[in-house]
Amino acid sequence: MSLKIFTLITFIIVLLSFNINAQASENVLKTKYSYTLSSIASVDQLDHIKTEIESLEFVEKVKLNIKDESSGNGQLIIFINEPKRTTESQIMFQPSKLKELIFIDNINLIDLKISEY
Repeated sequence: MSLKIFTLITFIIVLLSFNINAQASENVLKTKYSYTLSSIASVDQLDHIKTEIESLEFVEKVKLNIKDESSGNGQLIIFINEPKRTTESQIMFQPSKLKELIFIDNINLIDLKISEY
């Protein structure tokens, strides 16, 4: 008899934990911004931009891709993890801050891709 009760309680706990995890992931918006850039002076310039972006609220991580430094081309991939909007006064991620940080010192945009991940 006690084994049945123990099994039932364990089953209920497992179901509740799956439900809680599903609700938590539904309340999060994950966005990936992929900037392909040209006219990059040096890797140090991108490292500085990466550090600045990492300090922004809701930025989960930032990746740099530079295949050939002499070409002046590179890619910044920014992963944003923010709560879904529930009220008008809620603080959300501001993509305009990325623009302010990236497009300095004559860096040019080749391509921008925005997607959920």
